[in-house]
Amino acid sequence: MRAPVFAAAAVLTIAVGIGLNTAAFCLIYATLLEPLPFRDPSRLVYISETHPDFPIMQVGALDFKDWRASAKSFEQMAAYTFRAVNKWTLNGEGETEMVQVTQASHEPFPMLG
Repeated sequence: MRAPVFAAAAVLTIAVGIGLNTAAFCLIYATLLEPLPFRDPSRLVYISETHPDFPIMQVGALDFKDWRASAKSFEQMAAYTFRAVNKWTLNGEGETEMVQVTQASHEPFPMLG
């Protein structure tokens, strides 16, 4: 009662601190801590090919078929690609539109549940 400005400033400071802390935790949880929305996310593994001249390479279809045929450590394997070069042109009614696409084998959907 003696110092209402000080009390209001203290309450406002605490409220802003709690709000920022809550927002930071929600962001960290959503990006780092929340489990993936798939069946058994801890059992998913990403494998790829590398080359000294090309650090990011897409695995060829025949290589993937060989990997899948000889894999003993994996229950299932699936292939997909999602790169900037995967742009398709949609022609239909209206204006032509470029869209980003993902190409995948048929296995990802049953594998991910």
